[in-house]
Amino acid sequence: MYCFDTSALAALVLEEEPLESYLEEQVITLNHAFVETLNVIWKRVVLLGEVERFDEPLRRLEILRELLVVKDTWNYRDLVLDISSTYKLPVYDTLFIACSLREGAKLVTLDTKQKRVYKELSKKRHS
Repeated sequence: MYCFDTSALAALVLEEEPLESYLEEQVITLNHAFVETLNVIWKRVVLLGEVERFDEPLRRLEILRELLVVKDTWNYRDLVLDISSTYKLPVYDTLFIACSLREGAKLVTLDTKQKRVYKELSKKRHS
């Protein structure tokens, strides 16, 4: 099982990273990842002009909303505060780490800080 953070979800929707192979297994994400990804799409279309239109990325995002198991962000608040406090990272950056750890999923992210903290915490849990 995998847990996609917003960077992975946005990369998949915008076809920037070859992440489709992950979809062969169960993939979870957090409910707010879709709103954050919507913001990334808006930014790429309106502010950066890197994407011409909303329709295709939005269509892919809607498909993923049906395919992925969506978890409620609020359910991870205790673990998130622990991780954020320990590593001095914002809550937004640690939500997906908390979800991955609690659900036993491998974190899929393009964020190097999140990867580092996730790997460190995963090793602690398995030792």
